[in-house]
Amino acid sequence: MLSLYEAGYLRTHGESILDEAIAFTKPHLAAAAGAEDLKLADSTLADRIAHALKWPHRKGMKRVEHHFFISIYEQTQGHDEALLKLAKLSFNVVQHLYQKELKVLTKWWIELDLPKRTSYARDKLVEVYLYCFTRVTTVGSVYDDTYDAYGTIEELEKFTAAIHRWDTSMQGIEPKMKLRNDYTYGHIC
Repeated sequence: MLSLYEAGYLRTHGESILDEAIAFTKPHLAAAAGAEDLKLADSTLADRIAHALKWPHRKGMKRVEHHFFISIYEQTQGHDEALLKLAKLSFNVVQHLYQKELKVLTKWWIELDLPKRTSYARDKLVEVYLYCFTRVTTVGSVYDDTYDAYGTIEELEKFTAAIHRWDTSMQGIEPKMKLRNDYTYGHIC
């Protein structure tokens, strides 16, 4: 039943049979996840069900999923120690690489000094690091804040027009708005 539930998330728009599979299996899995006899019989299955209900495998972040399944595999009787050791080593090597990348990006973000120079911008570097294009996404987050919480409609119309023109001079734009555009040209492009 867990496999059917997970397979349901492979659906594309309009595949009603897979929508029905999710609708059918979800309440049964929820009941099974809380059942004490299942936890006693196979605690890893109960953990997998609870995890799938919270984060279906196809919707999860792969590295987080890897970490979860390594811990499940470790609890499985008769697991292959060499395979487990290799999985942990692989996870740790990639984690170390991510930490090094995040260190470089954190230095860049501190030097950029956007959160201090724009009082409304959210400091979301670690959050957006998970995205493919961290620098673009991080500065994009400041643009999002600019449009959501800072600029007036008139300022934003001028700002948008300047961005569309790739106009680095930003004539007629308020100085703080020019600052945001400088980041695009100086740090992203």
